[in-house]
Amino acid sequence: MLRRLLIPALLCQTLPALAQDAIKLSPLPKLLEETSSGPWGTLEYYKVRLSCPPQYLSLVPVPSAQTEWIFPYETEEELLQALAEDGMSFEEIAYLLKDRHLIITEEFMRIFPSPEVITGMPAALRSKFYRILARFPQNTFHHRPAFLNTANVSLYFKDSDLSVTILQKIALLAYPSPSGHGFFLSDIPYLLKEADGSEAERRILNALLRVPALMVRLNLSKVESVEGVSNYWKSRFRNKQIAPLFDSIMANPHIQRIDIGHLLPPTARQNLNSFPGMGEGLSGSSPDWFWTCYNFFRFTPVNVYANLEGRDELLAKEFSRGTAPYEFGDMLLLKSQGRTIHGCIYIAEDIVYTKNGAGLLVPTILMKLQDMVSYHDLEGDIALEIYRKTPHNRKTSVISGSGSKSN
Repeated sequence: MLRRLLIPALLCQTLPALAQDAIKLSPLPKLLEETSSGPWGTLEYYKVRLSCPPQYLSLVPVPSAQTEWIFPYETEEELLQALAEDGMSFEEIAYLLKDRHLIITEEFMRIFPSPEVITGMPAALRSKFYRILARFPQNTFHHRPAFLNTANVSLYFKDSDLSVTILQKIALLAYPSPSGHGFFLSDIPYLLKEADGSEAERRILNALLRVPALMVRLNLSKVESVEGVSNYWKSRFRNKQIAPLFDSIMANPHIQRIDIGHLLPPTARQNLNSFPGMGEGLSGSSPDWFWTCYNFFRFTPVNVYANLEGRDELLAKEFSRGTAPYEFGDMLLLKSQGRTIHGCIYIAEDIVYTKNGAGLLVPTILMKLQDMVSYHDLEGDIALEIYRKTPHNRKTSVISGSGSKSN
């Protein structure tokens, strides 16, 4: 989960080139759950944890074990006024700044809190204060905290080989996400400082880097309308190439289930449950959420990214605004503070196809919609917009600087 967790800075860095590796699935109880029936049929799924390729982990430097809070202020007076305007009480501010070490440079104010302040901070105060820290990208671990999609923090790290002491520390330091679903974890430097040696540090990083994902399959024995379910997965013929496979499988009474990876378009199917190859970062860009969404139905991917000029114009040209109910292949954009912060592809019921960052440590996975929203929701204000691929035969124009070609 340094995936995102270890955090943006590490997540987004480009590592030396190596071939893409097969993922490793960490064991979890295979508690099979079932969706309600819908136009997609009836889906069954269970949870797995994807572990990064070992050579990726070996190249990830262990972050500094020194906790620091960074603000773009020049004086303590500015800091105190800003915290008060953000709703912090005098008592809360006094607690946070007691026994701290302070360094002011030309650009930033760096505060080094005491261990007692970090561990003694009430969960409500931690949520409020870390939400403020998250607004400044320099606070790497707060700007992109680890997301624990669980109601029980200790169970989340089952089979992680972490010591009881570290698990207790994690439970102490985790704080509720703004959405109220799951927990965030930002105090990675403190956890590493508490580790007993470099091997213990690596175990912590390995545990945080594991990516929760869903393995999903269609229960063919519960399909009531073959034509209806087939039409759903063909998505108005945008995914018509799955028709021969689907029809032949439905004609075989001995096949009861099919992994829905086989029902995805070629590019999406190829990238599901995989980490980017190291070679993909050589150009300075690796697939991010926009690349993943834009190329979902494309046989040959186009190199377009979320931070490129012309992204919104391309979106308006290739997609139209949709309305509920969601359809297979819909692009769902997450809006926060008036900005688009992420996008994913709707699959069925409450399951989405998503790549939650641009880094090599971030795989493309299937995820519950609520988990995906909570993962990205740092302000508690996420709104979803639906965009639907527009059927047409026009060629896609080149976007300046994207390296894309007409298709």
